[in-house]
Amino acid sequence: LEEGEKTAAQKLHAARILEEMEVHESLGADGVRWFELRHGGACVGRGGYRLLAGGERAEVVGGEIEGAFRRQGLGRYLLLYRLKKISGEGPVEWVEAEVPEGALEFFVKQGFRPLREAV
Repeated sequence: LEEGEKTAAQKLHAARILEEMEVHESLGADGVRWFELRHGGACVGRGGYRLLAGGERAEVVGGEIEGAFRRQGLGRYLLLYRLKKISGEGPVEWVEAEVPEGALEFFVKQGFRPLREAV
């Protein structure tokens, strides 16, 4: 296997985790709609979004996945879940992301484009 490739057993395990995932929603005082991924009652990931510019733009914030649950598709699942929720907010024209250090490649693979070079 090449680095980064998963075996069939690893893919099946990841699929089972996704099937057992629960999503809990909350609204933060800062206007961020937060989504917490829970597996077996424990929080394994969290991320959110907020609307900007009167709802014409949205910003994806957070998106952390607990160490033991990384590299199983949960980060992508959480991002796509938030994008689906944003699409239900009305005519949002632009989605930007608050990209944590080391996560730029992940966001580019999901279709985001950097607007500026990292400082």
